[in-house]
Amino acid sequence: MKRKTPGQAIAAAPTFAQKWKAIMDGGLPLTELEAVAFEASLFKTASAHGPQWQARAEAVLKARFADALFPALVHGDKKPFKLLCEFMGAAIRHRGNSCDYLLERNGVVTPTKKDRRRLKSALINISPDDRVSLSAAKAFLKRYGVEPRDDSDIWHTLQELGLPLLKPGDRAQWYVKGKLVRELRVRQNGKVTNIGLTREEIAKQVRCLYRELTPRIVK
Repeated sequence: MKRKTPGQAIAAAPTFAQKWKAIMDGGLPLTELEAVAFEASLFKTASAHGPQWQARAEAVLKARFADALFPALVHGDKKPFKLLCEFMGAAIRHRGNSCDYLLERNGVVTPTKKDRRRLKSALINISPDDRVSLSAAKAFLKRYGVEPRDDSDIWHTLQELGLPLLKPGDRAQWYVKGKLVRELRVRQNGKVTNIGLTREEIAKQVRCLYRELTPRIVK
């Protein structure tokens, strides 16, 4: 069987989690202690999911923290505590971005690959609203502090990730509990129409099903 290129592996991955894994080039996963340190660094600010969700998540993380270090405490093993301090420093240095940390830790980042990986890591999070045009995608990358080489770099990377720019006639739909609550339409003239909830309102929905449609004509 012919081996897939990294770009083909990313495009073929069916879920965002698997796309992330392909982007990280198959590096060794985080240990539980590393995961705890990086996840804890994200609790410095309030969660968009609300205080109740954050309280539950913090309780789970505290239990994992105790499970990870309690055996070392019992046996008087100082090494895990020293490692924790190192991981905390790495979490601060990478601003909680465990993917960047894994790339650095596993030694898969080179000066030429780093910019490409930063571009992919940013674009994997792009929303449909930021894919309605190339200028919207460029504005999205600017918010991330990522500078592509040129416009074609953005276009090709989006194609590689399986997240192409929306074309005239495309529709993006969001469902909550089986009900269509938002639709983003790209008209034949390129004008974008939002029906239903706004982008900000849909972001507050905890459970939301999303899909894209490419019909022949949208009137």
